[in-house]
Amino acid sequence: MRFTADLLKTSAPGLARLATEALLVRLDAPDRFGANAHAVWREHLASRIEELRLAIGRGQPGLFTDQVGWTRATLTSRGFPESDLQLSLKCLRDVLHDELPAEAAPPALQCLDATLDGWDRLPAIEASTLSADTPNGKLAARFVLALLEGDRRRAGELVTAAIRAGDLSARDAILEVCLPAERELGRMWQLDEITVAEEHFISATVSALIPRIVALAPPTQECGKTVLAATLEGDPHDIGMQAVSALYEMDGWRLVSLGSGLPVDDLVWSVDAFEADLVLLSAALVRHVDAVVTAVASLRARPGVEGGAARAIPVLVGGPAFAWHPDLWRETGANAFAASGHEAVSVGRQLVGL
Repeated sequence: MRFTADLLKTSAPGLARLATEALLVRLDAPDRFGANAHAVWREHLASRIEELRLAIGRGQPGLFTDQVGWTRATLTSRGFPESDLQLSLKCLRDVLHDELPAEAAPPALQCLDATLDGWDRLPAIEASTLSADTPNGKLAARFVLALLEGDRRRAGELVTAAIRAGDLSARDAILEVCLPAERELGRMWQLDEITVAEEHFISATVSALIPRIVALAPPTQECGKTVLAATLEGDPHDIGMQAVSALYEMDGWRLVSLGSGLPVDDLVWSVDAFEADLVLLSAALVRHVDAVVTAVASLRARPGVEGGAARAIPVLVGGPAFAWHPDLWRETGANAFAASGHEAVSVGRQLVGL
């Protein structure tokens, strides 16, 4: 399987081009994207090849099926014909059958066949998890409404006023308002109910609100530990990491937040520069997991001070990529996985002996 995955990686541009050319001949409406049709479909198929490579390389064909399901739900919400998406995978299958060596083709063809045969069973977009049955759920719904109306000030005041009044703890503001709201808005983007511009505005508003929530939390005794948090190069999604980082800060940790898209070399340097006791890493999508694997290996292999052995540093991973595939985190070499913000701090405390 590793041989097949390596071939897909090195041959992806050519395979995507061949599959695109085959597809444009067979499409009922090949001019759907006008002069950009070849580029649009080539990018689409290159992404599917990358997802196929990752699934085969990890021996988990279900990773590819799930990613195709996510793509289908997202694109069909935007008027993309489902038949065109199916046809694109069939054309990709034909090209892989013809172009890959006989000993390398079976894993890729089996993965594609399983996805196409189970097309009607592909994962769909989940229903909304927001509920007005609890006070915090009702507040989260009002918070989302204010964000959708573009009222940044009112959205923030809804949350901070509830904290000041004693109706909402700072921790619950993160776990039961900000994170559920962010999930709901991500779902709405996937359904094409909000634009990229609206999603960016909302994420920026939530990002700015999180430090205000931390500032309203009651003073906490310092635990004497430092946590370093980041998402890695190629992954710009860090709202979830910001939220979890805030929970650590409210638990008395010294927080070193390195933001999103961090190069692995800078992560390794930061561990000793900031004398971190724990590293938090997140992956939003399966294609971001490779960077986590590289980062964990680099942290384990980093040189010690003055040529001595490197100080061991525990690594805790989380994020949607691992939440969708609960066993995937084990392949990263990390010490543990937190499935939700609710358990992230308790797992981290265990890893450092608190």
